[in-house]
Amino acid sequence: MAITYGLGSSKDLELISSFLEEKTTFPGYLGFEEPDVVRKVYRQIYRARKAIFDDHKETPLYIARDGEKNEALGYMLLAMGVEESITEEMDTQIFDIYARQGERHQEVLDKFLEIAQDVTRKAGVKHLITEIKHGDEEMEGFFSRHGFQVELNRILKRVGTYTFDTPRQKKTLVRPARNADRMFILLISSQNSGFLIPSGRETDSRNIRNSYYELYSSMDLADDPCMKILLAEDVETFRPCGYIMVQVDALDLVSSRPLAYLYDLSVHKDYWGKYVGQRLVKEAENYLAQYGVEYLIGDTAENNRRPLMSAIKTLNFKIFNRRWVKKM
Repeated sequence: MAITYGLGSSKDLELISSFLEEKTTFPGYLGFEEPDVVRKVYRQIYRARKAIFDDHKETPLYIARDGEKNEALGYMLLAMGVEESITEEMDTQIFDIYARQGERHQEVLDKFLEIAQDVTRKAGVKHLITEIKHGDEEMEGFFSRHGFQVELNRILKRVGTYTFDTPRQKKTLVRPARNADRMFILLISSQNSGFLIPSGRETDSRNIRNSYYELYSSMDLADDPCMKILLAEDVETFRPCGYIMVQVDALDLVSSRPLAYLYDLSVHKDYWGKYVGQRLVKEAENYLAQYGVEYLIGDTAENNRRPLMSAIKTLNFKIFNRRWVKKM
């Protein structure tokens, strides 16, 4: 029996709702709530934004059906023109993909991926990406077999409060950044921005450095309402040795709990391994805790394992999501 694959529309909302009943993992979800709560919220989001299912140019929805029984077997929702946050390249994202369990399960997934790759190539887009919950062995194995590689790790930790009274901790002073610190931030950003670039996207590293330079040249370092910026100084020499930027106005899609996003963390190479990065993160947590922020999230490039391991071992971050990519 043949399987047909066609574009869906807002008329398929009830079908998508029924598939949500079967799903156990959800794109972009942090894991704060029970699955039933997540399903309810996703239904509300899809109904409120049902027009996305009719925009075949920006968010094509594909439905797989049993050609004989006309029974739906799965769906895939793509997002075209998703901007990569660091390189500013336009990607195609598999926002959601699902195939009902059964003897045609793998066949449906394979065909959906074939469609996604074909659409991406025809659009002249270089990368096809998707986000998978860390530990979802089935989907990680599926995308790995089809040539995808981990590009970014999204990490998360519960915000805590800290005191700093050991000799090592006292070697560093952390204070709010001032606009007078701009030259130091520009210099360190230029030196370290290459470590943020995911593997396979290095060809545009000069443009990336220029992008950071333009952004930080105009940013209000002291009074940006959406970004808290802290600077670390060597107590003995008064030499600046690192900075952290935390976006403070984020919300979890499902629970609406306040989150903070670790936008940038950079330490001068002379101070690598000297607790400066850890101190900056913990000072940022102290600030966030005052305003009831529960979780801090961030992204680390898979090809730059050192900060990822440090975040896990010394700051109690956990990987909860991974971005996988395939170059077209």
